[in-house]
Amino acid sequence: MIFLTTCKTTNDIPINIEDILKNTVPPVPDPPIMLPVTFADREDGLWLSYADYRNLEKNIIAMREYIRKLETIVDFYTEE
Repeated sequence: MIFLTTCKTTNDIPINIEDILKNTVPPVPDPPIMLPVTFADREDGLWLSYADYRNLEKNIIAMREYIRKLETIVDFYTEE
């Protein structure tokens, strides 16, 4: 049994390069929202309450995630 097919490529559909790039380029991530952190000045140095410590920790985690997303975009543009 033999199947013969022919394919015809047509350019009836207009191709817009800008639309294609918008769909393939990774979007720029929104910067993270930073939680307020207040350091209190004490005689031994700076003091940080537990709630402020947790906010600082969440800010660091959010910034690390943001950095990873930005590195992904940089890698997209610098791949050869």
